[in-house]
Amino acid sequence: MRRYTSVMVAACCVMTASAAMAGSYQVRNLGSLGGTSSAGISINRLGLVSGYANLAGDQRMHATLWLNGAPLDLGTLGGANSAITWPVKNDYGVLVGIAETAQLDPLGENWSCSAFFPTVTGH
Repeated sequence: MRRYTSVMVAACCVMTASAAMAGSYQVRNLGSLGGTSSAGISINRLGLVSGYANLAGDQRMHATLWLNGAPLDLGTLGGANSAITWPVKNDYGVLVGIAETAQLDPLGENWSCSAFFPTVTGH
């Protein structure tokens, strides 16, 4: 086990050194939409950051786009919450996310977002 661990540490060091040589980066606090939490999920070459942020009171979250450090609330489909939860790498400004509707299953569809994230049951 020790040998495996030392190989992993060496690989991480090599990747870190390569990343440092590739260019510089900045760490920034994105802020939120009035709440205490937010998360940037993707960033593209133009500097557009997408993800989600809590609203004031921390009871709801909305999909958010940060442009030049300013958060833009992308809203919902009438429900309480929305988010951009998957990395989207493009320079066209196309965003993919999820949002709640005001009415539970208004079209009676037999599917949901959970179809993309299968759960593992006991064997």
